[in-house]
Amino acid sequence: MSRPRRSLVIKRGAIADGMVVGTGFLPDVAQDSLEQIRLGAEAAGRDFRSIDIWRWTMCNVAEHRDRALGEMGAALAATGNHLTRFTTEGKHIPPQLMEPMTRLRAAYRVESHFVPGGESPNSRLVDQLGLRDYLAERFAIAGTPDECVEKIQRLAAIGVNQIWTSPSFADKMAFMRAWSEQVLPHVG
Repeated sequence: MSRPRRSLVIKRGAIADGMVVGTGFLPDVAQDSLEQIRLGAEAAGRDFRSIDIWRWTMCNVAEHRDRALGEMGAALAATGNHLTRFTTEGKHIPPQLMEPMTRLRAAYRVESHFVPGGESPNSRLVDQLGLRDYLAERFAIAGTPDECVEKIQRLAAIGVNQIWTSPSFADKMAFMRAWSEQVLPHVG
């Protein structure tokens, strides 16, 4: 996290009763975010455990992982673009991905922001730069029903127990039916 972002998260920990954290699920990222919230809470004399923390994610379920990720390509691109805005310092971007992430930011087409499906130029850019797997692992719960359940279980093991999502593809009702029938019954 960059210094301005750290400062903002620490301030939120000091004053917020709840928050949605969208920094990603990689263990070092998740732990750093929680640490910043804890520091803010403690500085204000608050109990960190009293803060209602939700994790923002992108979700999709399909019969194949490639299809699930393909339908959310524009959302992955938008998230990667957002991650690199203003600065990349302290945002836990692996050194080997810094150059492709910077190229994503430079080539991102705002006029195609969140065009549903894999047909947007931004979605294609994520694939061309080899960023799909990284962005999906960091920010998404997507794949087959079993893959989604397994990811939710991994997240629970690192302390992520509340997620918030907003479907960013055309058929939101089909997603909600599939998610509620194929994934939710298999998680606590």
